[in-house]
Amino acid sequence: KYEDAIVEYNKYKAANPSDKRADEGIKSCENSKEWKDNPTRFVVNPMPLLNSEDFDFSPVFADKKNEEIYFTSTRQGSAGSEVSDVTGMNFSDLYSSKRDKKGKWSEPTVLNETVNSPASEGAACLNTKRNTIYFTRCGVQNKGVMGCSIYSASKAGQKWGDATIINVAQDTFTVGHPAISDDDMTLVF
Repeated sequence: KYEDAIVEYNKYKAANPSDKRADEGIKSCENSKEWKDNPTRFVVNPMPLLNSEDFDFSPVFADKKNEEIYFTSTRQGSAGSEVSDVTGMNFSDLYSSKRDKKGKWSEPTVLNETVNSPASEGAACLNTKRNTIYFTRCGVQNKGVMGCSIYSASKAGQKWGDATIINVAQDTFTVGHPAISDDDMTLVF
């Protein structure tokens, strides 16, 4: 309902002329209409084997050939059995799936227990060599939220070693969703 939204954004703009959010909203509606009317050559298809009825998000290629991915999911089968007070879903964990020679993805499996714990894990990234993983872990204790931190683990053979916390911001309650630069020198969170 882009036209209806533009009308409402214009009403808001008239009442709050100095607020730039109205112009941004109008522009996003106009762009959306344009994209809908003139689609690109790209086709987006669902990935039924990877997608579940729960939350599945933050995919990252786990190898240099782009034949394995890691992603976050709240699906059944996670390392913890708790339900999040924040989302009402299962705690999230990191899963992996590999693509075969025909391009079909395998049934997702939970990453090992050194990365996944009874807490919530997710939003991972890997360094350039794909031998260090950075991810978010959000703990809970006695039904109280403890906040989120960034952890890392290094490859030990074919498995991930023990996860260790990265103290990037000791004065904040929660940090997460890391991304690493191509030169592996800057971690953005």
